[in-house]
Amino acid sequence: MDSSDNPHISYYDVTNGALKYAWYDGTWHTETVDSMGDVGYSISLALDSSDHPHISYSDHNNDDLKYAFLPCTNDFDCDGILDNDDNCFTISNPTQADTFPPQGNGIGDACDCEANFDCDQDVDANDVTAFLTDFGRSIYNRPCTNEDQCKGDFSCDGDVDAQDVTKFLEDFGRSQYNNPCPVCQVGEWCVYQVNSLK
Repeated sequence: MDSSDNPHISYYDVTNGALKYAWYDGTWHTETVDSMGDVGYSISLALDSSDHPHISYSDHNNDDLKYAFLPCTNDFDCDGILDNDDNCFTISNPTQADTFPPQGNGIGDACDCEANFDCDQDVDANDVTAFLTDFGRSIYNRPCTNEDQCKGDFSCDGDVDAQDVTKFLEDFGRSQYNNPCPVCQVGEWCVYQVNSLK
């Protein structure tokens, strides 16, 4: 328990053979401390006077005892912005850029998963199908509008074209095991200006 009576846990992830660390500050946060080899057995965790975790653990592949010091507790990505105020706390983004969609959505660009159309925290075949349904829409062919939104108009320019394919592919393959998508924001992705499509 830290000085605010929040729990901190270190544990072995048997699926990936990795050492994980988790803490709670109103929300659970988890990070991989070490995944090089089969690591994370015989774990010991202590918090110092600044609530920074110190973890000792064994590496079964190399018969080694290891030690990890995590200096950025409550700042998971060590970008200088505390997790509660960070719009993307798992990836360093000190500028807090939030430009996708153009009006922002409260999730930093570094974490945003624009292609997660069905809000299930991954980008898979279901999202490909949704993207392809609207691919090719343009100013001359059923343009994207506030009343008739497009899945895949990432830049909110009224069409779904090759530029959007590039953005889609940046997210494709994300899943609960590989850089999971953050919780989706409810609401339409784009807010179009009436004259923006002329």
